[in-house]
Amino acid sequence: MKSADSTFDYPLALKELCRDVCRRLPEFRHIDVERMGFSLARANNRSSKFGRWASMTPLLFEGGTLATALVHNMRVRTPSGVAKIGAVTKYYKIPEVVSPDRKHRLMYIFTIMTPRFYNLTVEEKLETIMHELYHVDPAFNGDVRRFPGRNWKHGSKGQYDAVCRKLRSDWLGQDPDPRLYSFLQWNYRQLFEHFDSIRGWRYPGIKLIEIGREEAIRLNPALK
Repeated sequence: MKSADSTFDYPLALKELCRDVCRRLPEFRHIDVERMGFSLARANNRSSKFGRWASMTPLLFEGGTLATALVHNMRVRTPSGVAKIGAVTKYYKIPEVVSPDRKHRLMYIFTIMTPRFYNLTVEEKLETIMHELYHVDPAFNGDVRRFPGRNWKHGSKGQYDAVCRKLRSDWLGQDPDPRLYSFLQWNYRQLFEHFDSIRGWRYPGIKLIEIGREEAIRLNPALK
């Protein structure tokens, strides 16, 4: 039976769930959900469960800086293959993104991939939410949490996943209001048995903007 209000705002429900998670768990109390965007995006392979389920997009660079420098290697094709002929440094910033009510500059965008995320189990959905929230830098500075070594996004994947499973258990162990996460029980088909449509704010893909060196230094003096 469909709800009297036959449109469901999935990102808004996700935001309220994250608000409670961040309030209850000390590992997430640095997160201000009002300065996070919550979004939907279609998975390229919509019929498969495999692939990315969600993402956390940082809206500033390492350490919360407003600009960065990237070195691009210049190559040419020769009869014997491709040869490197030099390198050039280019400077970039990230476009400012504001909340739908235009009250806040956003620091992160939490995106779920549809319908892939819908078809996970409740346990998988909750662990995915913890996984993405744990990516947020403890300083809440618009950068991701960074780990030592080459795998700086996750550190040891096994340890990262274990932390997220524990966070899921810790949150559920505090007996949160079941209404906060009851929507996670529905898969794609069941959602449309309850609602005529699923809505949610969709943020455009975040693309780096190339800028001049002077502007880059003004935004990030460490680039001098």
